[in-house]
Amino acid sequence: MTKRSERMTEDDLRQIVDRHIQDSQDWVDGTIGAERKKAMQYYLAQPVGDLAPAALPERSRFVSTDVADTVEWILPSLMEIFTAGDDVVEFVARRADDEPAAQQMTEVANYVFYQQNPGWQVLLTWFKDALLQKSGIVKVWWDATPEQKREEYRDLTDTQLTMLLSDSTVEPIEHTTYVDPEARRAAQQPLTQDAAMPVSEPVTVSPQALPQLHHVVVVRTTQRGQVRIEAVPPEEFLIARNAKQITDGFCAHRVQRTLSELRQQGYAHIEDIVSDNTVRPSQDGQPDALSPDDDANGDEAMRMVWLTECYLRVDYDGDGIAEWRKVVRAGNALLENAECDGPPFVALCPIPLPHRFFGTCPAEQAMTAQNLKTHIVRGLIDNMRIQLNSRTWVEKGKVDLDDLLNCQLNGVVRVEHANAIGKLQEGMSDASSAYQLLHYADETKQDRTGVTKYTQGSDADTLNKTARGIEHITARSDQRIKLIARTFAETGMKALFLLIQKLLSQYQDRAMVLRLRGSWVDVDPRAWKNQYDMVVNVGLGTGDKTQAVEKLTQLGLAQQQGLAIGIATPKNLYETGVKLTHALGYKNAESFWTDPSQQPPAPAEPPPDPLLLDVQLKAQTAQQKLAFEREKFYADLAVKREAIYMRAGIDPYQEAANYATTLASGDMINGTYRTDRAGPSGSGNIEPPADAGSVPGAAESIPSAVGTQPGAGA
Repeated sequence: MTKRSERMTEDDLRQIVDRHIQDSQDWVDGTIGAERKKAMQYYLAQPVGDLAPAALPERSRFVSTDVADTVEWILPSLMEIFTAGDDVVEFVARRADDEPAAQQMTEVANYVFYQQNPGWQVLLTWFKDALLQKSGIVKVWWDATPEQKREEYRDLTDTQLTMLLSDSTVEPIEHTTYVDPEARRAAQQPLTQDAAMPVSEPVTVSPQALPQLHHVVVVRTTQRGQVRIEAVPPEEFLIARNAKQITDGFCAHRVQRTLSELRQQGYAHIEDIVSDNTVRPSQDGQPDALSPDDDANGDEAMRMVWLTECYLRVDYDGDGIAEWRKVVRAGNALLENAECDGPPFVALCPIPLPHRFFGTCPAEQAMTAQNLKTHIVRGLIDNMRIQLNSRTWVEKGKVDLDDLLNCQLNGVVRVEHANAIGKLQEGMSDASSAYQLLHYADETKQDRTGVTKYTQGSDADTLNKTARGIEHITARSDQRIKLIARTFAETGMKALFLLIQKLLSQYQDRAMVLRLRGSWVDVDPRAWKNQYDMVVNVGLGTGDKTQAVEKLTQLGLAQQQGLAIGIATPKNLYETGVKLTHALGYKNAESFWTDPSQQPPAPAEPPPDPLLLDVQLKAQTAQQKLAFEREKFYADLAVKREAIYMRAGIDPYQEAANYATTLASGDMINGTYRTDRAGPSGSGNIEPPADAGSVPGAAESIPSAVGTQPGAGA
């Protein structure tokens, strides 16, 4: 059994923390700080350090901007990937009964990130620190600092003052009482104003007998905690030398605070801060000592001190097991010492190195190309200057130096013989090799960083290539950026939003009213289950909105066809429509689509009237009977006709055929059968048909129809 050790004293803890601070400070401000300083000089294109020009007069001080170009071209793609939609992340339930909680968690976490905190600005700073300074740090904590607001009220009556001070959140700091001017004026007016009577003397009234007004200044204190998210400057973050990730050991945040801010945050023992023997972090790797005499020009409350908020594992209670503790140091004072769940930091590294906390970044990858291009372009510029302002050699005593030094246009230089003056062979007349070297430097930078001319849209030869080929080249170059985005999502964004969810479930003491799925609902984060029942999906894959819109449109058409055969539902179509709306850039999808699950059920039809049903049944029966009688009549008529034909010896089928032939041959004119042709009513001979091409005779027997109305008689 492990023997229990003695409880640690605060002096012992202070010594442990001081050793951790000193070691991590030497590591971060020394080696890492020097690399960060160099990256910042390259980003700002400063002609210092490796980029310093030669110490010669009139030499070029040109500095290429490859590091800045690389960072600024990667950053927009990353921001679009993570902020194109409404939600930065999405919580997905693992069980069916957790689905409502997952939706609420998604809405609340994104609301806290975007509305209660400057989420977009945090992401921009966080990503840029990672791309430029090896790592980006974000701090997430629950801020329970009371909010104090000064309010001033004038001309309050006794009743109004009582109501104001009855509020427990209000504390008066100034109070002045005075007589109501209107009441004083009314009391001093004469008793009568009748013109027929003499004016009486003003009445003297004691001020104590008049109504009193109040001028009061109060401080309203609101106890309202919330999740705070802040991008920490890389030079303010300390971590142990041997740490591979934040949770491996010691880490700390060093920041300047005034004594007034420390008191407002509720720290005790502020009076014990008599000196600050720590050092100020800087980007040049050389820490500056903080002067203990810095008292803000005599205002002790505004004196700045360096606050070091440390998180480390230590066996403070002596049980043999190290636990996480939060230790706050300011100067020689220990302001806080409490057990905690762990450090509130989340780190990003764009190009991580295995088993190391600090990896590398695109800025470092572009430094070599920037250094090479800077010196090549400087050489070209200096060579051009030399060619335009070349030096001249002269033979001593053979040339008039006054003429030579006079740069007048078309001036004459007097010499004793032709070979007494000439130009020195300086400079390079052919600069093609230098331009080839510049092209090599550009290709090297593109291979290392993935930022090409195609992604920047600056390649002049793009129009001479096929659209498919350019799309393929751009997709391959974007793979490096997509890898960085996936690294940010898995190592940073998930941890950030899980911390938000954890803090809300632990400290949120009231329900939050949010708009969820088109309706306002009360969400209580305290009722959420453990975070490990959820899966966090980061919104990647939205970089190319054109492709997303095309795919969603095709999916919607397929779902419409599937709706007819039962393999899709209106809910599926609604979800596709929502995602399509977001891909098109519209935030509020509820303005365009209506959730079918939120629609009220269709009202049930009232039962039919029995009397109406009886009337309808009788009408249908009468119609059926009438139809039966009609069919029976036609059937009897047909039977009788057949009997008549049989008695007359007439074949009904032959008679029908002859009748049809007669109608087709025009035997009937004006309702009378012609007798000069064979037919059912005639007995004459059949005339031969008219010869082809013969002219028909005049229609003398047909009366003229000129001037008659349609349907009128002859």
